[in-house]
Amino acid sequence: MVNSATQKPHNDNFNETNHAYTKAITSCSPNTLDYENEIFIKPTGFREYDARWLYPEEVNLLGIRAIGAALGTQIFENAVKPRIVVGHDYRSYSQAIKQAFIAGLIDAGMEVIDIGLCLSPVAYFAQFHLDCPSVAMVTASHNENGWTGVKIGAERPLTFGPELMSRLKDITLAQNFIMRDGGSYTQIKGVKDS
Repeated sequence: MVNSATQKPHNDNFNETNHAYTKAITSCSPNTLDYENEIFIKPTGFREYDARWLYPEEVNLLGIRAIGAALGTQIFENAVKPRIVVGHDYRSYSQAIKQAFIAGLIDAGMEVIDIGLCLSPVAYFAQFHLDCPSVAMVTASHNENGWTGVKIGAERPLTFGPELMSRLKDITLAQNFIMRDGGSYTQIKGVKDS
């Protein structure tokens, strides 16, 4: 775990100009001032083994960023090496979702390895191939266009189950993030060809 000298409380990170981590709202409409300026996440999107929302009706990009910050906080809380591989599926908006998610991970001090567009099994393979204990795949799996979500694992080869998903939901909705210095981003292409 990172010592307290390098930790920053969540409300010190962006609160004057960006407002990225303000109190979450659970009801909102796209194309409104609140939607653009507040964290919006429907709590029902957190499921037992993954998370799924209709986008943009049930979550906005600030909400996705908050989920990334919550996951980073949770990984440190569980004393797992703060290194994660992240990929995204083929949906036209998945890259934007992934970028918001990555921003939250970096806010929380995570070393992020972005493998780009891929299938979920490639992301799981990349955990081992790139020596990353954690994985996050931005995908809505078999759901139709309009859905987004994330599958998560924080100790290979395991993925999140009910207890870890419940904790992620609690950290996210309560905004109990711990921001840390040291977050980084690396993009690696061609993992699917390895």
